[in-house]
Amino acid sequence: MNLLFNKSVLLLILSALPYISATAQKAKSNTKVFIARVAMIDNTRAKGVLYSVSDTTIVLMPLGKGRSILEGKDTVVIRTRYVKHIKTKRKGSVGRGILIGIATGVAVGAIVGAVTYKECESSGCWDFGAGTSAAGGAIVGALPGALLGGIIGSVPRTFKINGQPLTQEQKSNLEKFALH
Repeated sequence: MNLLFNKSVLLLILSALPYISATAQKAKSNTKVFIARVAMIDNTRAKGVLYSVSDTTIVLMPLGKGRSILEGKDTVVIRTRYVKHIKTKRKGSVGRGILIGIATGVAVGAIVGAVTYKECESSGCWDFGAGTSAAGGAIVGALPGALLGGIIGSVPRTFKINGQPLTQEQKSNLEKFALH
C-alpha cells in the first residue's frame, strides 16, 4: 500500500510539471494603472489613465467604452496652463483597501478576542473556550477594518497646478503614476 501511494504521488507530481512550467513562463503584467481626474481652470473635467507627463502637458488614455469623455480617442494631450489640479488614484484601490482592512480587522479582532477570554467561574454559564472568543473578535473586527480600509483606499493624491508649468518635483512625482 505504501509503495502504491508513493507511485501515485510521484505520478501526480510528474503530470503537474508541464502545467507548472507553462504558468511559470507566462509574463506577468505588474503594470500599475492610475486613474487621473483633471480639473480645468474653466471648471470642465477630464478623466482617464495617466499615460505620460511633461513640463507643459499631461497625456490621458480613455478608460473604456462608455466610461470616459475621452472615448474614441487614443490619447488626449492637456496643456498644464488649462489645469487647476490633478487627482490620481490607483485603479481598484478601494477594493484592495477593503480586503486589506478586512484581513487586518479579522486578525486584530481574533487576537483581542483570544487575549481577553476569561474562563466562566459560575456553574450556570456556557463556556465555549478561547477559540470561540477569538472567532467572535474576528467577526466583530471585520466590519470596522473593511470600512477603514475602504476609506484609506479611496483617498486620491492631489497635485495643484493652477495653470503653471509643472515644477521638477511635481513632474517627478506625477511620472511615478504614469504608464510611460
